[in-house]
Amino acid sequence: MLTALGKPFEVVFVSSDQTQTEFDAYYGEMPWMAIPYAEQGHRHGLARRFSVMGIPTLVILSPEGHVLNTNARAALIRDPEASRFPWEGEEERPAFSLLPIFAMVVVAWLIANWLFGRK
Repeated sequence: MLTALGKPFEVVFVSSDQTQTEFDAYYGEMPWMAIPYAEQGHRHGLARRFSVMGIPTLVILSPEGHVLNTNARAALIRDPEASRFPWEGEEERPAFSLLPIFAMVVVAWLIANWLFGRK
């Protein structure tokens, strides 16, 4: 679709598969380039760099490597015709956050230590 609109792009698949066999089966259906499964350090580094919280995740980079959108999957869902591609500045972070859960665990731990940890 983007090619038909005259918008050049490249897709690079970064797998979260657990085994080479899973990677081969899934990637075998893909028409684009991929980071090799054996490049675990690169794959994990990219996931950290772009704060990947779930799959699939779609990140858009400029030809120079600048981040344009780290949540382009949501943009694509909102704009399935890709009329606003590359959706720069339309980034919308997922509403779900682990921070409140983490805070509750820390508070519970502190209370438990205060109540039961004193001697």
